[in-house]
Amino acid sequence: MFKKSLAAVAVLGAFAANAMAADVTLYGKVDMGLQYQYTDTTDFNGQSKDVDALELNSGVGQASRWGIKGTEDLGNGYQVSFVLESPIKVDDGTNPNGLFDREASMAVSSDWGTLMAGRFGAFSTAASATDILMSRVESFDGGHTGAELVMFDRQDNAIAYLSPKFAGFQAAAMYSFKGDNTATGREGHDDSNRYAGVALTYDIGALQTAIGYEQLLRQTVAGEQNDQKVVTFGGNYDFGMFQLYAAGQYFEGAGQLKLLAADDKNANIELDQDGIEGYGLHFGAKFDALAGHFDTGVYYIDAESQKRDGEYFAVAGRYVYDLSKRTNIRTTLAYNQKNWDKLAGEKDDFEQSNYVAKVSLTHNF
Repeated sequence: MFKKSLAAVAVLGAFAANAMAADVTLYGKVDMGLQYQYTDTTDFNGQSKDVDALELNSGVGQASRWGIKGTEDLGNGYQVSFVLESPIKVDDGTNPNGLFDREASMAVSSDWGTLMAGRFGAFSTAASATDILMSRVESFDGGHTGAELVMFDRQDNAIAYLSPKFAGFQAAAMYSFKGDNTATGREGHDDSNRYAGVALTYDIGALQTAIGYEQLLRQTVAGEQNDQKVVTFGGNYDFGMFQLYAAGQYFEGAGQLKLLAADDKNANIELDQDGIEGYGLHFGAKFDALAGHFDTGVYYIDAESQKRDGEYFAVAGRYVYDLSKRTNIRTTLAYNQKNWDKLAGEKDDFEQSNYVAKVSLTHNF
């Protein structure tokens, strides 16, 4: 009996040692606020409609989430880590998507770089460790203003490699064997949508730059659009008192772009196999003022589909005031306008103007 007790103590000691060697953290972000939106729309039939709404929502300033992350030092310069991150709606307590929908990944890191696999953000998603593109070229890093460039969603069944930094350069590559497990098609086959991307960053002093190429490899189905291809480039420079951002994009084969959709359902711009082609521009700035921090940005997209030409313009500003190291108030004002040319027989061009004002309380833990 004494020997069994000693064995049990030894086993518990081994588990305790392993637990101390591994670093596991519970973390999250709780965001709740009010959002007002006024939309003025004139459709292709010449009919006008005004809609306004004031809502209490979760994720108004930043997406609410909770997660578990951990790392363990394997020795000889190697480290293994994981991230499990789930969305949550604080206004009703539900999970709007699947558990750990925001990220579910494992990674191995060493002096040779980082290799990660699972579900995580594409290079333009502005999420996960793969956020090396938008964080450098876009002043809001993809964040919650009603104004943004063309971006890709998070990807299932993905694998990515991020190189170590060398002389200011870092390279990265990513591939998804099936971007959405809930969609039709088989993983790793051309009857499912897949994602591929490469990115290169260069940082020197106060200058950060990046360029990325991303492609949605669409399933080979009769009548399916051609692959969506997006090139994003730009950077930022920190002048000390303020930080300036600039970015450019070229895209082709795009589907129903959220920014240019001509109705609330994102579904009435005619598309052929070539999809939507165009370019986008962004200029932004960050600076401290009024005891807080400001993020500002302007956006322009010029696009054309099979039959129509379209434009998108947006301007946004956000003010963040810290109540403590972990809690802040976020106030955002944004305006965007979408336009699509009418066709023969239609009465009017499509025009839609959106005005957004929101304020939220965000707590980090």
